[in-house]
Amino acid sequence: MKVVGEALAFSPQARHSRGFTLAETMVILTIAGVFLAIAVPALSDMLASQRVKTGTFELYATLAYARSEAIKRNAVIDIAPRNSNLADGWQVLSGATLLRDQRELAGVNIAGPAGTLSFDPDGRLTAAGRVNFRLTSASSARVIPRCVIVDLSGRPSIRFDRNQDGNCING
Repeated sequence: MKVVGEALAFSPQARHSRGFTLAETMVILTIAGVFLAIAVPALSDMLASQRVKTGTFELYATLAYARSEAIKRNAVIDIAPRNSNLADGWQVLSGATLLRDQRELAGVNIAGPAGTLSFDPDGRLTAAGRVNFRLTSASSARVIPRCVIVDLSGRPSIRFDRNQDGNCING
């Protein structure tokens, strides 16, 4: 006795209809390759943008922390860059005491004032005027630059340079 379901499962026609032909496989691989070629540049720009965003928040948090510590300790607090470049990292110091240590920001360029930045016991910068740090991607010019601006009162803020003219105030 033959069962109808078994006869169909083991018939020669059923065996030939399983799987994909070589042509079908090549079409699928070609379509997957096109999608991958479209997605990779967008993904790399997104990663570069996220690095700049993270670096901006790290610098903002450090400036806010240093200002807060200067007021709390009633002392001068310094932010000293490593190797004269904030992109290589920085340290927050109260005299010779290390308060915070930041490692390098991979893939991020930081343009700003050279040397140590200091907050006085009132929470204001010891240097006269406003200080501007501009953060850009080291790998993609399409990433919108961000700025951390410290105003005359010593408070940091984050701005965007959407028109990419180097000025985040009008950005």
